[in-house]
Amino acid sequence: MSISNNVQLIGNVGNDIDFKTTENGLRVATFSMATHERRKDENGRRINVTEWHNIVCYDSLAELVQKYLKKGSKCSLVGRLRTTKYDDKQNVTHYTTRIVAEDVLFLDNKQ
Repeated sequence: MSISNNVQLIGNVGNDIDFKTTENGLRVATFSMATHERRKDENGRRINVTEWHNIVCYDSLAELVQKYLKKGSKCSLVGRLRTTKYDDKQNVTHYTTRIVAEDVLFLDNKQ
C-alpha cells in the first residue's frame, strides 16, 4: 500500500509574495492563499467559507512565483504538507503547517 502526501489547491493569493535568498543561496518565496467553498449553515442558508493556507516555494519556482503572482492573483498549485515545530521565548511548543509547492499554474488572464 502506498501512502501519499499530496495537496492540490485552486485559489487566490492573499498577500504580495515575500521573496528571500538565504545565506547559502536558496531562493524562497512565501505567500498565503485563500480557497473558498459554499456550504449550508445550521439554519440551511448557503454561506461562503474561506480557508487560508501558507505556501512556500523554492529555487526556480520561487523566482517564477515572485515574478508572476501578486495579491489577488488566481492560481492552482500542487504540493505537499510540511509541519514544523518550534519553541517560543516562553518555551511553549508551537506547530505550523505549510504547503511546499512543487508546481504552480498561473490562472489570471494575460495582461
